[in-house]
Amino acid sequence: GYPEGPESWEQVAEPDFGEEENQHIDSTAVFDGKLYMGVCNTEGCQVWCTDGSESASPPLLSWTKVAEHGFGSGHDEGSEFEFDNSNAYSMAVYDGYLYVGTLNTYSGCEVWRSNSPGLGSWERVNYGGFGKFNETEQEWEDEEDNICVMDMIVYRGDLYAGTYNYWAGSEADWSAGRVFRYAPAQDDPKLWEQVWDGKVGENGSGEPLYALAARCFAQMGDSLYVGVFHNSGDDIFRSLDGDNYQGLCNIDGVASSDVVDLIVFNDTRGATPHQRLYATTGQGALDNVWRSEDGLSWEKRSEDDFGDSTNTSFFCMGTYAVEHEFNELLIGTWKDEDTGNTGTEVWRTPTDDTTAISLESFAAVPQKNGSILLRWETGTEIGTAGFFLLRSEIPDMTTFKRVNSKIISGAGTPHSGAIYELVDRRVNSGTLYYYFLVEVDVLGETTMFGPVQVRPLIRERALCQTYSAILEMDTFGV
Repeated sequence: GYPEGPESWEQVAEPDFGEEENQHIDSTAVFDGKLYMGVCNTEGCQVWCTDGSESASPPLLSWTKVAEHGFGSGHDEGSEFEFDNSNAYSMAVYDGYLYVGTLNTYSGCEVWRSNSPGLGSWERVNYGGFGKFNETEQEWEDEEDNICVMDMIVYRGDLYAGTYNYWAGSEADWSAGRVFRYAPAQDDPKLWEQVWDGKVGENGSGEPLYALAARCFAQMGDSLYVGVFHNSGDDIFRSLDGDNYQGLCNIDGVASSDVVDLIVFNDTRGATPHQRLYATTGQGALDNVWRSEDGLSWEKRSEDDFGDSTNTSFFCMGTYAVEHEFNELLIGTWKDEDTGNTGTEVWRTPTDDTTAISLESFAAVPQKNGSILLRWETGTEIGTAGFFLLRSEIPDMTTFKRVNSKIISGAGTPHSGAIYELVDRRVNSGTLYYYFLVEVDVLGETTMFGPVQVRPLIRERALCQTYSAILEMDTFGV
């Protein structure tokens, strides 16, 4: 299984990006070689970016503000102008643009985009609340539905958005957290279509239950994963086509918890790319980072709340290369304002995912034809690229020779192992051999097992020839 204990993290941005009005970080994306983060601000959301350079001691990344105060969207409240977009809650890169989805409780969530992000270079591409807010009459059609774009993702060439909705009352009356797909018309670039109503189950009376939010997305393989906020049923849903959604599991077993964010890390540091699904959870349980190979089984990958109880939510995750050859995982936190702790933070960890196998058996068996059958079985395999076998006539490997010239690809998984066999025919009868098994992981690291020792049998044909010679010598009286 996975190693126990938390991974290592370090802070890489000053609290609140240096502005006290910034409350917490909600979203992150990489666009045109820069890392962007969306921030909640009491005077209107902001967007900040970094190119990875460091500018402080101790080292902190250098950040620049590129969108200020709710993208300028708001309304007059008496003698004052109110910015409606309080949170830059979600981000996605699509068709050459950086898209940002907002939280807007006045006129419904909004989606903004830019192909050259900077102050004043943004345009809006949806109707308030995806049409739930009547912009002509300046009022809601029904209740306050779709007040926040919780997350966005590009899946099968289309842009998807998940929404959060107003809680009208009892559990059965929750307004549904929906999923929308961007479908602009030639004469109307603000159109989206609903593809999931957010139903997560039924109550004891058979009435439908809906997620309050389709909170986060991730794609692993051909599957689209959705993390939801609800009070019953599954945390993780999956779609294979973008139109149909099925519940999978509850990550930490706490019914009142929710999945805050999802991300897939694709490790390309070995011969075989290896994908893992990461999730952060909270709301009713301690905040933690989790990791999964398949979306069904999950392993805890952090200390509770990063060891600080004022971290009440791990709001967003992202990967970014920061003066390293490989990506790292970054997480933005939300501080507990009730305790007077308001400094939002950014944490990171190198994604040096541990690889390992559990070896059930390793044996060398002499065969009647004089060859050696090498057989090994694994119980589990994590990040295994494959195997090599080494042969030596002494047990310390100073004279070893490789038995197989090409790597034997790993066939096991973190949940089940595999059985392997290889026949070594390049051996001499009667010679004592030592064999070593070498596991190579996706990072290029090796683990040695053995040795096992074996002496090949005398080949049956050679034995018959020996008996024949003895008989011939006896016939001639030798």
